[in-house]
Amino acid sequence: MERVLDLVVQSIDVDALAQQVDVDALLRQVDVNRLVQRVDMNAVIEKVAVNALLDQVDINHLIARVDIDAIVRQTDLGAVVSMSSGHVAGRAVDIVRAQGVELDRLIDRWVRRLLRRKDPGLVAPPALRNAEAVT
Repeated sequence: MERVLDLVVQSIDVDALAQQVDVDALLRQVDVNRLVQRVDMNAVIEKVAVNALLDQVDINHLIARVDIDAIVRQTDLGAVVSMSSGHVAGRAVDIVRAQGVELDRLIDRWVRRLLRRKDPGLVAPPALRNAEAVT
């Protein structure tokens, strides 16, 4: 039986048989969604050049499908802006304070020079020294 099957398979012209197949009719029967669900994308990425695959993607079409309004509705934009503004304002206050301290030190140094004082001066302003003594 095997021998007969081998003889039959060898006698068939596969190219001629393939030309008889209506490929479009076959493709119309394919459930593309089901096929895509079965694809292991990790295996595809490993075997296919990713750039070649991405060249086939219409980015403008994908972006047009993004619902920006829905994204904004899901995001508490007011809290983000408030938090960001608060952080920026706090940082600005810290910078101004640091510059004020440096300016205070510079003025103290010049006053000591002008008055020809030899002692190193105060480590902190009197208000801060008293606060440190209390705590």
